[in-house]
Amino acid sequence: MVCHGAARIPDPSGNLVGSGDHAWQLKEPNFVGNKTTLTDIPSPFDVGRYPKGTSDIVALMVMEHQANLHNFLTRLQYEATIQLKAYGHCNYIKSPLEAFLLYLLFTEETPLTAPVFGSSEFLGAFQNEGVRDSKGRSLREFDLKERMFRYPCSYLIQSEAFRALPVELKSQIYNRLWAILTGQDDSPEWARLSRADRCAVLEIRTETIPDLPAYWKL
Repeated sequence: MVCHGAARIPDPSGNLVGSGDHAWQLKEPNFVGNKTTLTDIPSPFDVGRYPKGTSDIVALMVMEHQANLHNFLTRLQYEATIQLKAYGHCNYIKSPLEAFLLYLLFTEETPLTAPVFGSSEFLGAFQNEGVRDSKGRSLREFDLKERMFRYPCSYLIQSEAFRALPVELKSQIYNRLWAILTGQDDSPEWARLSRADRCAVLEIRTETIPDLPAYWKL
């Protein structure tokens, strides 16, 4: 089932089924939009086969992000494995690595134009799994007002899939992240990351990622 996005969009027809929905949309735009969490999904959907008979927009947003980032991690693992076998290093992986970093740091995230409301049960369970720093901050904290997460760095940097990347590749990733988060790399593509955001992500990561190079902790 496709749910409406957080913001009103010019052409919502992809989320509408039948002439009745289209007529309702013209009368009341975004009629099942971001202020509505579905508690009763109508036919023809059979919800009896699923653990929950509801649809939660925040859970779907998180699932989309997680699926996309795992695709990036899968490609990086594949490319690095090939290059390490062929050359003994993975120094020719710049393009996939930069694409991964752009997505990891939410630099191309579409801003929310209105608050998003999700299931309190999901929000609580998801955020409680976050690894927190000494200030109580976690990469799993939601914003849901202007962007999805409060801190612009994916929580999947702490995942098993990321930890399984080759050491040589992670070394490159850590070097690039250090340059970006400390402001040494002030290229236009990172301009969306404010100084406060960079500092917060840097501090959270330094305290919650166990295998960081020594220079991160200096």
